[in-house]
This record gives sequence, C-alpha cells and structure tokens, in this order.
Amino acid sequence: MAHIAVERRSISMQKWSKLVFEQVDQRIFKEVYPLDNWLVRNGRYEPDAYIWEDDFHPIFEGDKWGGPDITSMFKCDFTIPEELDGKKVYLYMYTATEVIISDNGRYVDGLDPNRSWCAFLDKAKAGEQHQMILECYTRSKPDDDRGVARNLKGCIQTFKRPSLVVIDEEMLGLKYDLDMLYQSAYAENMEEGAREFYASHVEKILKLFPFFESDDDEEFRQAAPRIREYIQRNVYEKSGRFGKNGKLACVAHSHLDLAYHWTMGQTIQKNARTVLIQLRLMDRYPEFKYSHTQAWAYESLQKYYPSLFEEVKRRVAEGRWEIVGAMYVEPDCNLVNAESLARQIMYGKQYFLKEFGVDVDIAWLPDVFGNSAIMPQILQQGGVNYFVSNKMSTWNDTNLFPHNNFLWRGLDGTTVKACVPPVHFNSWMDPNQVIGSWEAFQDKSYCDESLQMFGYGDGGSGITNEMMEYYYREQNMGGIPQMRLTTGKEYLDTVFADTSEFPTWDGDLYLEMHRGTFTTKGELKRFNRKGEFLAQQTEATAAIASLLAGRIVVTQEEVSVPWKKLLFNQFHDILPGSHTAPVGTDAIQMYQEMNEEFYELNSRALEVLTQPENGSFVAVNAFSDKQTISYFEQPVTVPSMIDKSGRIYPVQKQVSAEGGERYCTEIELDGFSLGEFKASETVVEKAEDLRVSTTCLENALVSVHLDAEGNIIQMVDKVRQQQVNAPGALLNQWQLFEDCPGTYNAWDIVKSYTDHQINFDGWNNITVVEDGPISVAIRMEKSFSKSRAVQIVRLYAESPRVDFETWIDWREKEKLLKVAFPVNVKARTYTTDTSAGVLERMNNKNTTWEQARFEVPCHKWVDLSEGTFGVSILNDCKYGCDVEDNVIRLSLLKAPIRPDRESDLGTHYFTYSIYPHGSSAITEGMVESAYQLNQPAPIYSDRRLSVAEGSLLENTASALKVQAFKLAEDGSNDVILRLTEVYGSRGTARITLPFAIGSAMECDLMENVEKPVAFEQNTIEVPYTPNQIISVRLTQK
Repeated sequence: MAHIAVERRSISMQKWSKLVFEQVDQRIFKEVYPLDNWLVRNGRYEPDAYIWEDDFHPIFEGDKWGGPDITSMFKCDFTIPEELDGKKVYLYMYTATEVIISDNGRYVDGLDPNRSWCAFLDKAKAGEQHQMILECYTRSKPDDDRGVARNLKGCIQTFKRPSLVVIDEEMLGLKYDLDMLYQSAYAENMEEGAREFYASHVEKILKLFPFFESDDDEEFRQAAPRIREYIQRNVYEKSGRFGKNGKLACVAHSHLDLAYHWTMGQTIQKNARTVLIQLRLMDRYPEFKYSHTQAWAYESLQKYYPSLFEEVKRRVAEGRWEIVGAMYVEPDCNLVNAESLARQIMYGKQYFLKEFGVDVDIAWLPDVFGNSAIMPQILQQGGVNYFVSNKMSTWNDTNLFPHNNFLWRGLDGTTVKACVPPVHFNSWMDPNQVIGSWEAFQDKSYCDESLQMFGYGDGGSGITNEMMEYYYREQNMGGIPQMRLTTGKEYLDTVFADTSEFPTWDGDLYLEMHRGTFTTKGELKRFNRKGEFLAQQTEATAAIASLLAGRIVVTQEEVSVPWKKLLFNQFHDILPGSHTAPVGTDAIQMYQEMNEEFYELNSRALEVLTQPENGSFVAVNAFSDKQTISYFEQPVTVPSMIDKSGRIYPVQKQVSAEGGERYCTEIELDGFSLGEFKASETVVEKAEDLRVSTTCLENALVSVHLDAEGNIIQMVDKVRQQQVNAPGALLNQWQLFEDCPGTYNAWDIVKSYTDHQINFDGWNNITVVEDGPISVAIRMEKSFSKSRAVQIVRLYAESPRVDFETWIDWREKEKLLKVAFPVNVKARTYTTDTSAGVLERMNNKNTTWEQARFEVPCHKWVDLSEGTFGVSILNDCKYGCDVEDNVIRLSLLKAPIRPDRESDLGTHYFTYSIYPHGSSAITEGMVESAYQLNQPAPIYSDRRLSVAEGSLLENTASALKVQAFKLAEDGSNDVILRLTEVYGSRGTARITLPFAIGSAMECDLMENVEKPVAFEQNTIEVPYTPNQIISVRLTQK
C-alpha cells in the first residue's frame, strides 16, 4: 500500500516548545497603567493641513474609530502616578495602524504593526503633567504581515486604551534568547548538526520552565535568570564548534514606496514615522547605523517635520545615518527617458550636497522592475559609482540571474559597479534568512562577503528592537554566517576595491516578471511621454529667450518645480500603474499641475520672443530635427501661410479620433529655429498622387489597401516596390486576450495569455474625413466585448509613415489588447528605441533567456529589418512590445483588477504608426519621424517675432540629437548642451550656436567641467561614439 501522509495527532516538539516559550511574552510587562480620558478627532492628512471631519470628542474602550485612509488624532492629558516615580516607563499600544507619538510637543517614537511598545520616559517623575498626542493613520492594507501577528487589520479599528508599562528587562532578554534558540532549532537552512544541537537544548530548557499555564508570575521571574544562564553556558558558549559559514554585511534600511496602497500625502507621514523610529533606535543602540534613500523623502521631512530633519542632519554628521540613493525618487528604469534619469540624479544629488554636504554615489533601487541599458553611462556621468537592485535575483520567473556582484556594461560600453543582492530587501534577522542569504550568494569564488539588507519596508517601518537583539545574539551562534553592521557605501567600497576577477553583464537588466507594467495605466504613460517632451521644449524655449534677450527670462529654479512633479510620478509604483485608485487620481492631478506650470513658463519665454500682431504666425522648433508637420495652438480660418520669401504653405483641418478638430501646416522648419509667417488666401491644391477612398490611401511613397471591414489587406512600399505585409496577412490586427496573471494583476503578463484570444468583428462606418493637401484620412469605428473604438488612418503627402490615431472607450476586466503587424521581413534580430540609442534583441526562442523576453520595453519605436528592407512600428505613448518571427506587436491597453479594481477603465487616446524603409531604419528618416510624431513644433497665431527668425543651433551630425538645451543650474547664463547619439555611429559634429563662445568644456550631469571642447567663434566640434551621451558647458564671450 502506498504511503499516505497523515496529520500528526499528538503535538510536535516544535509546536509544544513554541507554546511554552510564548508564556514569557505574556510576562514582559511587570506593571501596567492604562491611560484614561482620551479624546479623538478624525480627518484626512494633507501635507499642508489636516482636513478634519469632526472636533475632539471622548472615546472609550471598545469604541470604533478610523476608516479608509483616515488619520485619527488622539489626545490624553495625564499625571505620572506615584507608583512610577523614578522608573523607566514605556508606552504600549496594540495596533494595526501607524502611529507617531509626541509628548508635551516632543516627538517620542513610532508604533506600527511591527512594534507595540516604545520607550517613553527614562526616569518618570511622579506628579509630572503630560499631554500625549497619537497621530494614527489607518491603512486599508498593512505593510507587512510577517512581523508581530495582528487581528486588527482593516480600516475600522476598535479602541483599546494605550498604557504606560514597566518592562521586566530580564524577561525581555529571555524572550529574545528563546526566539533565537527556537528559530535556530527549526531553521530549514541550518546545517543538520547545528540544528540538532539547538533542538536538543530546546528540549532541555523546557524542563527549566514552571508548570505550563502556571498563574504564578513570580515563579516565572525567578526562573528567567536560570534559563538565561543555561542558554549562555550551553548554547552561546558551546555552539561555536559549528563555525561561522560565510560573511554578511548587514545594512539597515526601510524601503519606502512613495505611493502604492497609500498616496503621497500619507507617505509623508510614513516617512516621518520611519525616520523617528530609526532615530530612537540610534539612541538605544550605539552601534546601529541606518541607510535612508530618496531626496524627495528628505525634502518632505524638512518641510513638514523640521525638528526630525535636524536630528537626521546631526546623525548624518556623526556618520551613523547614511544617505543612499542618488536619485530624486526611485523611478521606474524602463519607461523614463534618458533626460529624466539624468534629472533624477541631478536634482537628487543637488539636494543632498546643499542640505548635507554629502555627494551620494550609490543608485539604490531595490524594488524597480528591471533596468535599461542606457543607465550605466548616465550613472557614471552623474558621479554615481554603484548600482544596487534586488529584483532580478529574487523575482525572475524563468532564469536565475547569474551574478550578485559584477560589472554592468551599458549600451555605449560604459561599465558601472553593480550589486544585485541574493535575497529580498525586506528581512528581519531571522537565522533561517541570514543562512539562506549566504547560501544564495553566487559569487563566493571572488567575493568573501555578501550584502544583506534588513528592515521592514514597502510602507516604511524599518528596523525593530527585535532585529537588533537578534543580531547581537547571532554573533554567538554557530552555524550562522559572520555578520557585521555597516553602511551600503562601506560595503561597496570594500567589495569592489579590486574588480579584476568580476564578470561583466552586457545589456539591460531585464526582470523576468512584472511585464505588464509597460502597459498598465495607459493614461499615466501618455502624461509621462508628453511631459518629458514638454519639459524639453519649455526649457529650450526659455533658454533661447534668455540668450536672445541678454537676461535670464526663466530661472532653472522655476523650471525645477514642474520637472520635480514629472520625476515624482516616475516612481516605480506610480508610472508603472501598480497602485490603488487614489494614487492614480493624485498622479493625474499632479501631471495637470505640471502641464500648467510648463505652459506658463513657455508663455513667459514666448512673450520675449514674440509680440501680438493679427494675421501673423510664429513657429517655434525647440528640438533637434527639421519639422515638416506643425500644429496650430488655436483654430485658424486661412487656407495657407506665406513666408518672407513668398513661399506658400498649405493649412488643413484634421479630424481627431477623440471627435475634435485641429489645424496643421506642412512647413520645413529647421531644428532649433524660429519661423514667421503671414496669413494667405491662396488655396494649395493637393498633389495628384495623394489619393484616398474608403478602401485605399496612397501617396508617391506608399499605398495602403483595405477591405470592407477596414483590414489592411495590402501595403506597398512604392519606392522599393516591396510588399510590406507578409503574403496573405493583415496589418493593423487588433488582438484581445484574456489576461489573468494572478496575484500581481497590474504588474504581470504571463506567457499563457496567448492561449485565450478573443475574436471580434472588424471595423465599420468607414468614411473619408480628410482629403489633402497635407494629409488624407479615413475614419473607422469598432465595437468589441464591452468596449468601442474610433480610429483615424492617416497618410501625409510626403511621408511613408501611416498613422493610426486611436480613441477607445475601454470597459474590460482582465483583458490585454495588442495590435499586430505581420510584415514581409525575415531577420534574426530586432531593435528597440531606448530613448538614448538602439538596443538589439534576438528574434528567436533558442534559450530560456530569449523565451522569457516575450514582452519587452520600448520607447518611440521597434524595428524589424532584413538586408535592404525593413518595417518600424512607432508610437506616441506606448512602452510594451513583442516580436516573434515576422510579427511585430505593440501592447495598447491592459485591464487589471488589482490593486485598482477600475484600473484603465475609461477613454484613452494614442497614436501608433507603421513606417517602411530601406536598408537602414536609422538613417532613412524613421528616427526623425518618431520624434516628430511625439512632439511636432507648435505654431502660435496672431504673433510675430520680436527677434530675428532662422536657425539658432545648426548641427552637421543628424545622429546626434539634442537631449537638453538649458541654462546652467548655478544661476549663471552659461548654457548646457546635452547631446545623444541615436544611430549607433561615430564621427565629429560641428555645432553652431547663436552666440560667440568664451569657453566650451565637456561636463558631467552635475555640470562640473571635465575637459575642453574645441571651438572657434560660435562653433564647437564634438567627437562622438555609438550611443554616447555628451554634455557641454558653454560660456558666452
């Protein structure tokens, strides 16, 4: 008969010893004095002021309080009783909430689900008056269920009076001793001999305890010293024979999500509570050091909790509080562009240098969902020597990432020292964890010590008394690695002192999980993409205005305000969409504020560059490339414009997929140039080869043929006489899939989604809505599942690019929408835009590494090319794609139900495009077309130039794009020119500027000069290599 596993009916030694040992926990408090006469008021925390729902009123034992994301303020006036005179007094409060405690205006400590008591008075004085304030935030989801067990989870709490208590230090010490012994005896990772040794002493210690469930507390108190002495003599002093296997550098920290299941406002409270707890631990444990990250967190602490901020400054000066994380926030590192990453570093380091005099050189990104190959050179140029991130080692679903300490080589060949610790960033000094940490460390052949982060995180909280007490006891326990308390920088400086034997990882650090974050919360993705281009446009326009006016028109301090809003929303649980509904609402409001602020700064710059004049128009191109299609900021009624040379430019109304109208013109506006035009009544005829019907769009370059349901049955590249679509295949195929990835609903796309495709009908109500002279277009409608969509298919007169401008009312649950382009191309590799160069990926599934990359990030385009022909798919706000064989697919929308049950529901607006080309997508205009799709130059009506028109910056190298054109951060009128090579080529560019140059120096991201750049009069010569980012600091003569 086969063996049948049965549940053991008699209690095991493991369970029995736990029950016995827990009797100690019940006797830690020697004296308990509940506090009466509590008052409470409830409200919502806003950073600048509470929004109270009521006034202070009495609350009694058993009353209900709190609510979803409610902060309750408790107040109690009391007198120290005679019985506590001269004693060390603690505050006890059993809570599932987060509490900041103050007494007579002094911050005392913090409590949360991981800690129930804290020191209150070192030496109480009878008769002394106190007013205690408890600032309690009620969460809808606790940060961490792995600490002290709680039965009070949820939004509504039951009031239990907090108490003043006196702790029996001997019993508390015994509790920690027993915890350590018990955890070691039953640690699965412990070597068998050591585990049996500890288990044997568990059994022996049980004999030293009073009878089980004895009511005689004094009997327990008398037994405590004997049991502790036994543990000291027989466990701590004799376990050394099992040795110390491995070495761990223990860095205390608390990962703090700036928004997740809580909003930014609530994070300000979380940050303050976390900081307060760590400061008080420093008072208690002289060896304790702590690492805290993100400049925004320090900024908010400085503004809203200034006294705590000053305490932090003192601890930083002592060397016990480490600032890690050189960035403004911990951003998503796949979706943000190169300039955003540069500003994360610049604003982060700028703040730390100003407020603390500390030059932070660590990118501390434990929880981000993969990292772009553009990062190493951006980190290096920002003076960031180290990169730390945990996810790849602990969350990959297919392959074990092969290194923990290594050199990471980026797209341009720059390397940075990288650490991917072998275990999760949330840990609490459990023996099983620390042994497992060393066992998981893969680099023992060339590194003798691994990094072990410890502390509760996600919602802050950090280190507890228990963790520190466990750490001290683990020093005396055999079979557990050798451990030391240190800082992140000290460990990294030590372990990377000699990297001669370190391996190198080349390319992106792709996380084999959380692939859905490229697509979830599509509205935020659109705000981000548009915001990044708006930031560049505004800053460049302001710099141009300042240069031509001879004075600073817009300061960099003013520019930093909306920039920081953009950067904050790039946090790795905001932009990726992995958050609750209130976070998304706040993010959209912040984006709207950001837009208004950028527009206001742009308007101030335009006031300098232009002046009112009816019937005139001004075009401003604040980007690198020549613009051919520009859009009017206001509606116009004239059929054309005329420039000073007499050339006529047509004006045309276009129909928006959203249902509105806009006006565009076809001009040739050089990069970084200003153009002035007058209204004209000349009607420009459309070209003969620009044609449209409900079944065909055509110009001199391409033809697109559709069937009666709007399916593209054929597309032809007329220049190369090449069919674009694969034989018999349809282009622009919408594909709807069931998307049920499980627990991490918003985060993940799992490979099996392709097993469940949902079929739906084609397009209908197809009509011609534009017929030249600039563009032709048809409008189509589609209803599917619970959603409906409108699409404008548009072709311009002089471009091979076909746009699919799309509006969709998305009403799905757990669905994924993709668009597929089966193209007539065979290639072993494909390429994606990274925003600062081109990343090549394998187009096969030969290895598990390729198989895991079934969804990858991209920015403005993805391309598949063979010898003399290729096809690119462009977009204006999408980030997820996949390529398999000859099929290119773009992920359009996702519909998760957790943590936001209504994520993505509503209307979305986006454009994607198909662009056929010859042998090189890079050099045949595709890259420039992608830039123009994302940010066409604006035209302002009833304005004329106050300055000379023409090009303000001429660049001989089309491969070198201007990533930033701005004034220096130090308030001078120096100009910072940041360039990015995007073709994967090398050469020397000659760049002519609108002023005589006094000096030209290559600089880092902090704008510190490094080496001279050759120049003559107003022209610089800049050598460049593939995918290089170059910053130049220029002074005016």
